[in-house]
Amino acid sequence: MTQASLSKRRGQGEDSIYWDASKIRYIGAVSLGFSPAGTRIRKKVTGRTKTEVRDKLRELHRQVEGGLRPRRRYTVEDALEDWLAIGLDGLSARTVTLYRDTATSIEPLVLMLTGTAPESTAAPPDLTGLALSVARARKDYQACRYDELVSRLPHPLSQLGTACHRLTGDDRLRACALSADAYHVAAAFLLKAGDPGLAHVATDRSMTAALASQDPLTVGTSARIVTHTLTSSGHLTAAVTTAQKHAARLDHETGATTPESLSVCGSLLLRGALAAAQHDDRATAHEMLAEAAGTARRLGSDANLRGTAFGPVNTQMHQVNAAVTLGDAGTAIDLARQIDLRAVTVTERKASLLIDVARAFFQWGKYEQAHAALRAAEDIAPQDVAARPSVGTLARDLATLAPTSIRRDAEQFASRIGAPR
Repeated sequence: MTQASLSKRRGQGEDSIYWDASKIRYIGAVSLGFSPAGTRIRKKVTGRTKTEVRDKLRELHRQVEGGLRPRRRYTVEDALEDWLAIGLDGLSARTVTLYRDTATSIEPLVLMLTGTAPESTAAPPDLTGLALSVARARKDYQACRYDELVSRLPHPLSQLGTACHRLTGDDRLRACALSADAYHVAAAFLLKAGDPGLAHVATDRSMTAALASQDPLTVGTSARIVTHTLTSSGHLTAAVTTAQKHAARLDHETGATTPESLSVCGSLLLRGALAAAQHDDRATAHEMLAEAAGTARRLGSDANLRGTAFGPVNTQMHQVNAAVTLGDAGTAIDLARQIDLRAVTVTERKASLLIDVARAFFQWGKYEQAHAALRAAEDIAPQDVAARPSVGTLARDLATLAPTSIRRDAEQFASRIGAPR
């Protein structure tokens, strides 16, 4: 090595690349300054060659400068490699502080659903404003902002109930459609939070309002939450039948030719496929997944029409869920590795995918990768991870079975989401 090369040192903040024999990977690291808490912000990437790592570091710099983290293709495998490279210090202070106790703020929603909330004002219903409120509630749910959701949702639910009774004609039909969507959001949150009793109440009200709206697409959309609720309650045959019948009815009534009708029909098929997988009915699950994939191809690309997030990538994600539910962990992981995370624009769906990947790795006995997937999901959607009882169960199992190298972190993770051993 020449004197010139010896004297050429990296300046502060410059990148470093080194070989990690334990991971059989090159590791690239860069300091990005300090957080508001005074801790150094250090990011790491991995690769099989130095060139690959340099490319990733350049992309990281570009992303940081633009406030984003783009890659040409950022797969589930990339996410897990990054987390395994970062190690136990990978959880940012920001992620920890994003946890909220939604149990204390859910009371207004409970009162609304049980009919004990205060009466709404006598002011004329503002359907335009209520439509905006329902759209914001759906956005909060899909962004996993559950603390905001449960604080905002009771008021429009109450107002829409009043509107459905007071209004007539087309205004009443519109109010009923909005009410169906709002109750759908409420039921989805309650199912995620492990409150099936109240979820059934919200689901029933969603379908009642949908039928009153006389809109086939609204009815089909509410049928999704009916299928989901039946699945969560263990009524799997009824769930599959509900999804099949409503998908067929929607196809008959609308022709399933518009982007919205394709999205609702396809999402119904996906929800039914997951129910079939839980029932260990492989043939029906694969048949419905294949039909949904055909519908997704007709749609062309992923969209979030009628709050479905349906499309080809979303269908792939449901294939992962079905595979892990059927016990096909290797298939689930292979399918997940083909999904570009950047193509998943709905935060709740992205977190669900990573949780499914964690389940698959756990089934496979690869506890370090399972923990990395949960940590990645936590970083993306901390409130979603903390809200799911199923994640708490998985976290406790990981804390028990994890190797010594990650056991302490696994125990801290379980405690952090309220699921200590």
